[in-house]
Amino acid sequence: MELLPEIDKQATIDQVRDFFYDDDKYERICRRAGDWGLHSPSMDITGVPGGSAGNSSERKFLTYVDYNNAKRAVYFAVKGCSHDSRLILEHRYITGKRDRLAVYQMVGLLNCGRDKYYSLDDEACWEFADTVETGCEIYHVNSTIIPDFHVKNEKPDDLPTK
Repeated sequence: MELLPEIDKQATIDQVRDFFYDDDKYERICRRAGDWGLHSPSMDITGVPGGSAGNSSERKFLTYVDYNNAKRAVYFAVKGCSHDSRLILEHRYITGKRDRLAVYQMVGLLNCGRDKYYSLDDEACWEFADTVETGCEIYHVNSTIIPDFHVKNEKPDDLPTK
């Protein structure tokens, strides 16, 4: 039995990029962690706070907490990466689409060539996949919000037989 499973590095890197670039993933976390405009519970004619349908403000607040913790786990993970990886993650992935730096700007910021930048970008995604696991544990993030990005290699004996 192996201590650590073998990980498909490129597939893991691709999973991280998909997480940041797909609108339904990281950007959704950011939207759902935003200000809900919560109000104090409203009273209905029975005098019971929240009425019979449940307390929608409470549900909104709990959803906010879940997504805010996910966002905090992402920030925690970025802080745990190396300097160059942190810069790449902050300027190419964490920022919104409008504020994202172009590759040529990142090359200037990191003072490296274009080819070197792409290898640093891969390394940043790889580091993030490793560090976000710890962030998710610390902030109790549900795996449906931030999954494990590591893609495990299937060995020939692990493949199902026909």
